[in-house]
Amino acid sequence: MTEIIYGGVSIAALIFGGLWKLHRNQIDTENRLSKLESKDLLMEQKIETMQDNHTQIAERVYQMELMLHGIEKKVVAMDAKFDQVIDLLRQK
Repeated sequence: MTEIIYGGVSIAALIFGGLWKLHRNQIDTENRLSKLESKDLLMEQKIETMQDNHTQIAERVYQMELMLHGIEKKVVAMDAKFDQVIDLLRQK
């Protein structure tokens, strides 16, 4: 009779142990999934920041190109005026 009781208790222990193991595996899986989701969110934020930085840099480069183009126009105009001054000095 005691063997039947011990056998039943052993079977119950095996079943509950298996259920406990499944429960722990589910919790571990949920924890890993949560970590992956937070890493994914962090990665998305980094990508968004990189895109914003790229946009800002592109705008700055464009502004610098405009400024350099303006400087180039002024240099060409000053060069033409300098040539005029030299021509006037040569005429005198």
